[in-house]
Amino acid sequence: MQIVPGQIKSWFYYQKSTKTTKNVPFALWITALRKPPGPAPKRLTPYHFYMRHPDHEQKVSDVFDATWPATGKDHSYTLAFRCDIAKELLAAETDEVRDQLEREGIEHHRKALEEHSVALQAKPSDKPEHQQQACDLLATVVQPLLDGIRAYTGYQVWMMAGAPPEAPGGNFVTVVLHSGKTAEAVPRSFAEWDREGFMKNVVKQFTCYLVETIPKTDGVQADLTNLEAVCITTNSTGDTATTVLRPFLAPVPPAEPPAEQLQKAPI
Repeated sequence: MQIVPGQIKSWFYYQKSTKTTKNVPFALWITALRKPPGPAPKRLTPYHFYMRHPDHEQKVSDVFDATWPATGKDHSYTLAFRCDIAKELLAAETDEVRDQLEREGIEHHRKALEEHSVALQAKPSDKPEHQQQACDLLATVVQPLLDGIRAYTGYQVWMMAGAPPEAPGGNFVTVVLHSGKTAEAVPRSFAEWDREGFMKNVVKQFTCYLVETIPKTDGVQADLTNLEAVCITTNSTGDTATTVLRPFLAPVPPAEPPAEQLQKAPI
């Protein structure tokens, strides 16, 4: 029996994946929510790093603002013009400044490669920016799964996910994904079939549930009697509806003392 290198590589990758994801059966699929979409970042050229450096970017902007109008060039040439300015300004810097920028550029690239390497492992992260990236990719990653379930089972499928606001006065964001529509002349998803009923009986109820996931120590409560719901729909393989809810979050009123603790006023 001959084992080709690709099989060995696949085996080691599988072993590593199952260990790092605690044997989650869908790990290889769901890690797409965290993996970077492109190749490893390349190091910026010295003048690109210069024009983005917080200590020097304003110099480039000042020269650009002073000289660009007189060029009469089309707007599409602005980036190339900025690069030319950065090259000239960098060449005019002292050796000490250029050496310092060289060291910083190398360190900047090292950190970028390190972050890319960590992201390739696609482990769950509690960092807000990483979770936002996963939220942005949710429909792209999950929609094919819903379509596959529908194709294999014939079921109508939909999924709802959401979270409460991070601070009082913030928005509840609820993502609804569908696969399958009605057999009407104009096919509609579950959310579209009875939009008012869906918002009132499904989305609002889910929002009430999300309210209960807010720690009570935050000192806020949601008054959902005046709930404003805005449904934004975008088309993908199925139907993706992002619902932004704006409930009124109010301070929790102080609790009244038990009746037995209330003393009668003297007559």
